[in-house]
Amino acid sequence: IQQFAVDFLKIDKSFTHKYIKDDISRAIVNCIIGLAHKLNIKLIAEGIETERQAMEMTKQGVHYQQGYLYSFPVSEEHFMSEKFISRLT
Repeated sequence: IQQFAVDFLKIDKSFTHKYIKDDISRAIVNCIIGLAHKLNIKLIAEGIETERQAMEMTKQGVHYQQGYLYSFPVSEEHFMSEKFISRLT
């Protein structure tokens, strides 16, 4: 990480899925979060599917979240459409 200009660090969905119920996954994620905070790197948690996962990641200081809680994957055309953008606001 020291050798590269890192702006964001993404927490893989394999960890976020298990964060609430698995002590080892929670410990790994908390270490990643602590490292990112100390290095002033923004965090992205992927695989967020429930409100509880979202709240836990927010509480831990994760800056951005991705996952089915917010949207299923969409094409670029659909993403840029006014219909999709209005749904997000």
